[in-house]
Amino acid sequence: MYSYLISNFLSLFILSYIGNNLFIKRFSLNVNCIVFVLFSLILTCININSISVTASLLVMAIHVLYYFLCFKGRFFTMIFSILFFIVFQSTSEVFVSNIFDCFYHSDDFIAKHILLFAILTSSILCFILTYFMLSIVKKYVSKYSFSSKTFPLFFVLPATTLVILLNLSNYFRYNSNLLFIFIGLVVSNFLFIYLFFKDMELINKRNEAKLMEAEHNVLKMKFELLNTHFQNSFDFLHNTIKDMNSLQLLLNEAKFDLLNDKLIKMNTKLIKEFNIIYTNSNTIGVVLNNYLEKLTLHNIEVKSTLIYNDLTFMADIDQITLFDNSLDIALNSCISSNENYKFIFIKIFKDAGSIVIKFQFNSSNCFLEKNIMDKVNEIESLLKRYHGNFYRKNNSCLELTELIYSFIEYEINEFFPLEHKLDI
Repeated sequence: MYSYLISNFLSLFILSYIGNNLFIKRFSLNVNCIVFVLFSLILTCININSISVTASLLVMAIHVLYYFLCFKGRFFTMIFSILFFIVFQSTSEVFVSNIFDCFYHSDDFIAKHILLFAILTSSILCFILTYFMLSIVKKYVSKYSFSSKTFPLFFVLPATTLVILLNLSNYFRYNSNLLFIFIGLVVSNFLFIYLFFKDMELINKRNEAKLMEAEHNVLKMKFELLNTHFQNSFDFLHNTIKDMNSLQLLLNEAKFDLLNDKLIKMNTKLIKEFNIIYTNSNTIGVVLNNYLEKLTLHNIEVKSTLIYNDLTFMADIDQITLFDNSLDIALNSCISSNENYKFIFIKIFKDAGSIVIKFQFNSSNCFLEKNIMDKVNEIESLLKRYHGNFYRKNNSCLELTELIYSFIEYEINEFFPLEHKLDI
């Protein structure tokens, strides 16, 4: 009995070693000691009474229960570590049993007190394998997150190893083929762990590179926006100084009719430009301000009707990308149109549980141009990330084109809570 007790004591000791290195203890030292002794006795009772597949499964279940009872941490890391501990423990027992059976007949294990030595050897081997596993876990598992698709694939090989172990009979009898098979299984499991996490490291590095590229694009867009604001402010001040000098000259020369006409033109221009960029959405206002010169040059009327204006589920950079590309498409379509009256209408409203963004503008064949199609593809890609829908309608009778984007509200609330929003 004492051999089984020592065996279970050592297995729980190794399991506690893993838990103390990776996770937070749930209880105080005294409580942990009591739980440790209690579970050791339970495992000993099971091992003495029977050795079968059912008993092996029960032992595994008790190890898992002890692990989750005494420690708390990331679910994936806990499942990963306990699974490979069970694989290494079982493989160590099979390996050591086969080696000892070469020198001592299995029936002589107890009589010659060899069983205790075999248990110690098996536990040392399990501890060595566990130590190497811990170094991998600390380096990779704690650092990276895994998707629900990746999670099941990871356990195929260790689970297969456990199934083979559970279906063995007389595993303590020497079998050279079996010995090499389990050496191969241990090596395969370690290679699998190493290659899996190396692949995850590569994927994470690629994601980091994409994130850095996205951050670079954000900074680039910020610079372009600041540069546009500076240029617009500079042009406004320059033109204002020029106009003021003209007004002063007309005033000095007492040309009051010309002065009045000049003031009316200035006032009309300022009101028109103000109406173009005036909106209760900062994002749309920024984008419109970026296109103000072109809109004024081509005499395009812009009207924003924002009945609903809560787009906080979407990151600011994505809002700017969406409106910038849409306005660029609308602007190119208006410029290409032969209509005398050119317009761009922007509407945001709610309809039947959906948030709808609509752009209406003069129809033309601009969608045949490659740069426009690239922008359309970019919009479609952006909308997919937010589970949005994209519609494009042409009305040849009214010479009208519509870009319509819709987002179902309950999907937005489910997939894009506000705390996950990234602002520029």
